[in-house]
Amino acid sequence: MIGEYKVGALITARGGSKRIPKKNVKALGGKPLIAHTIEQARSSRYIDTVYVSTEDSEISKVSEAFGAIVIKRPKELATDKAKSVDVVRHAYSVIQPKPDLLVLLQPTSPMREASTIDAAIERFAERYNDFDSLVAVKKLSSSKGEILENCFVPDAKEGVPVQGIHEEFCPCGLLYIFKGRLMEDRSIENKSIYGDRVMPFIIKSEIESLDIDTPEEFQIAEGLMLLKEKVVGNKKQVIISGRKIAYGAPVFIIAEAGVNHNGDPILAKRLVDVAKEAGADAIKFQTFKAESLVTGKAEKAAYQKANTGGGESQSKMLKRLELSKEAFLELKAYCDKKGILFLSSPHTEDSLDFLDRLVPAYKMGSGDLTNTPFLEKVSKKGKPIILGTGMATLDEVRDALAAIKRAGNDQVITLHCTTSYPCPLSDVNMRAMITMMRELDCHIGYSDHTLGDIVPIMACALGARVIEKHITLDNSMPGPDHKASMAPAEFKSMVKRIRECERALGKEIKAPVTSEKETMKVVRKSVIAKKDIRAGDTFSSDNLIIKRPGTGMPPKEINRILGRKAKTAIKKDELIVWSDVK
Repeated sequence: MIGEYKVGALITARGGSKRIPKKNVKALGGKPLIAHTIEQARSSRYIDTVYVSTEDSEISKVSEAFGAIVIKRPKELATDKAKSVDVVRHAYSVIQPKPDLLVLLQPTSPMREASTIDAAIERFAERYNDFDSLVAVKKLSSSKGEILENCFVPDAKEGVPVQGIHEEFCPCGLLYIFKGRLMEDRSIENKSIYGDRVMPFIIKSEIESLDIDTPEEFQIAEGLMLLKEKVVGNKKQVIISGRKIAYGAPVFIIAEAGVNHNGDPILAKRLVDVAKEAGADAIKFQTFKAESLVTGKAEKAAYQKANTGGGESQSKMLKRLELSKEAFLELKAYCDKKGILFLSSPHTEDSLDFLDRLVPAYKMGSGDLTNTPFLEKVSKKGKPIILGTGMATLDEVRDALAAIKRAGNDQVITLHCTTSYPCPLSDVNMRAMITMMRELDCHIGYSDHTLGDIVPIMACALGARVIEKHITLDNSMPGPDHKASMAPAEFKSMVKRIRECERALGKEIKAPVTSEKETMKVVRKSVIAKKDIRAGDTFSSDNLIIKRPGTGMPPKEINRILGRKAKTAIKKDELIVWSDVK
């Protein structure tokens, strides 16, 4: 959602074509082609839901696995003769609730970035009342290409003159944005869904605008994918239920419910509600049986004694905090209904086997970092692993990662943390997270036990790809972890501030942003006539000065015109332009 506008993404995917049968599920960079597009859409800050229109069962299966909702395409729209406009209209008629903006994406543009999708949505939302649709375009390298009709450049921000758009640009297939109301208006049913005024969104990146339509283009895309991974780093991206954990993707936020349900399934569901409301991507619990986890004589940790008293063993305390298998099955179903990922840490082998059908990934607690036999068994489940590293040295972390990889799993994210509840700022040691980023061949996140939100926000700014934070219904509730957890309002504020931090981080390219471009004209300077200059006068330091605004000849050009003559008369305080110079 952006502002008041709800945004949906539609991906249209045929089961095959004459040139490349089943190309939408052909593997590119280790996963099906359509998966790249679903990941890009799900990584967008503004897209609420991703839909895939297809008639193919294999595409449907892949789409659902990567978190998209499948719309079954009728037979008459599953042929080479079917028009895209009819496919889009059909899909929109099925989608509920109706989005205000529908972003159309094609799987044949796998190099597209989520940031490009967001930039297009932002641009179109800004000019919603002025344009009916948006089309990604690229500059023509030859006279060939389909020219987009009714295409208007909205302003000079793109650096393209209003005239000449028909001659210079054509659609590149990267993305389209349509207004939902145009497809609902039956009076224009037989007209173009582009409407009367089309906003061009200029794609300058040749890599992003690559459109795969031949086997040769597949080979080019494979090479570009490898190059991209080299530039970003050799750290393998991890996919958790369609969500990408990688450089450039939004931070994955886990609400750690842990045992803050106090053994009550009703409280556990309330924690799901507040985690979803706060904007967390996932909520995590802990699955165990006390007798399988701890001996009867084991003492509580110091923080547990401080928060619950010292009159009972750790085993008795944990027994009160257990949830039954039936309760976890209900929690999983409840999370699915609410639209938040269900996670739970397995503390024993029986809980590992039980959770296998419920979780898309395993979050392993810091206490099991040195339990390499258990980590190997977790690894063999073939699911992504989020690994807590509290209390550990870097060598111990390396040993744990080696055990996981020996067992055949390289889908790992390690979380820096300090196992202290609450953790004082002096013990956070955030520079250790930076060391982990440099030394370990996996993505790094941060599991926070401090009070407040400053440290997780700092971790986000430093590059953490996952943030985990304890959540509670009330800090005053009895139990070992409530005092070191965030209440719902605080957690919601933290999520908001993390997202603001991500927006502020922006891109790595140092260049003027849109909001600066108008200011540039005002505060930068130009070469100005210091006094009246007659035609034929020689330009010199006596008749030239550098002053605002910055809409004329840049100051760096002044030395190029000194000693040359004026072609025309120029009044005092007027801008000097090259047409004034002989």
